[in-house]
Amino acid sequence: MSKTDQAIGGATAWKARYPALSILERLLILSIAVVQFLIGHGAVWSKPFNWDHSIVWSYVTIAVLVALALARRHRLSPVTWLLHTVELAGIKFILTAGFLLAFLITHPKRAAPAAEVLPPAPRGEAATAREKPKPTIFAEGSLADIRGQVLGGDRQPVVGALVFVSDGLNQFAFEPPTQPVRLQNDGKQFSPSIAVVQVGQPLVVRSANHELHTMQMMKSDRSWVLNVPLLASGQERVLEFDDAKRIVSVECKVHQARESQGHLAILNHPFHTFSDADGRFALASVPKGTVAITAFDPARGESSMSVRLRGQEKAFLVLQLKR
Repeated sequence: MSKTDQAIGGATAWKARYPALSILERLLILSIAVVQFLIGHGAVWSKPFNWDHSIVWSYVTIAVLVALALARRHRLSPVTWLLHTVELAGIKFILTAGFLLAFLITHPKRAAPAAEVLPPAPRGEAATAREKPKPTIFAEGSLADIRGQVLGGDRQPVVGALVFVSDGLNQFAFEPPTQPVRLQNDGKQFSPSIAVVQVGQPLVVRSANHELHTMQMMKSDRSWVLNVPLLASGQERVLEFDDAKRIVSVECKVHQARESQGHLAILNHPFHTFSDADGRFALASVPKGTVAITAFDPARGESSMSVRLRGQEKAFLVLQLKR
């Protein structure tokens, strides 16, 4: 057989091997991957700064579906699998990159609700939007104490769980502490792993290991709260929040694979504490009314209970973390 005949035969054999999947099959696989990217791990448009899982797993889906489709046709081979996977991954990249670019252009990043602390306004200056409301003055007998215990799913006490008033105090104003809350990244985690800051209270953050970090805060629905760099020089940044966010996760997007996630509770009142060695807690001088008490532990989740404080001076409750 001549070299020309061999070349023609090789080309014929190649055409028989590739493409092994029909256009309809490739469109179906591509559609599944795109839909998974858009909504499979939560709608990407509601978490525009955390697309990692959606991107990675949609490409994994392409590779798996291509292998299954080829196996069904009895045409599975390393070459055909690789070519079809690269082809569909490339098309998907063009589609999703175009979507993300259009989304970022049409939905520019909103200014973070936290900002560097500004100097106080001169005396006598007219009231501005930055002026804080005056603290509420409570009448005698209008406050009560709340005590209780935090238990795990095994009914054993939970040590170090954050317990706080999560609802029922929005109509009141409380003087924020002047003592700052300090949060630092030591290269392994944010420390402390759970911190609490009150609206209007300074939050001081820094890098403690001479590396550049970011501090990204996300709500439980993965919506973006704040993302600021922490310089390798260790220079402190002073932040202040204008409104409560409850519990947000805190992580570094530069070294997220090696660092533990932290948590920060941003509250508009001072009623928070941590459970002791017996899982017990106490919240003193809480304004009477109907309030919600929440216990949170990163490993066990959270649990809330509504308490109606009227005539009594004390209330006792048990919060069970079931995860």
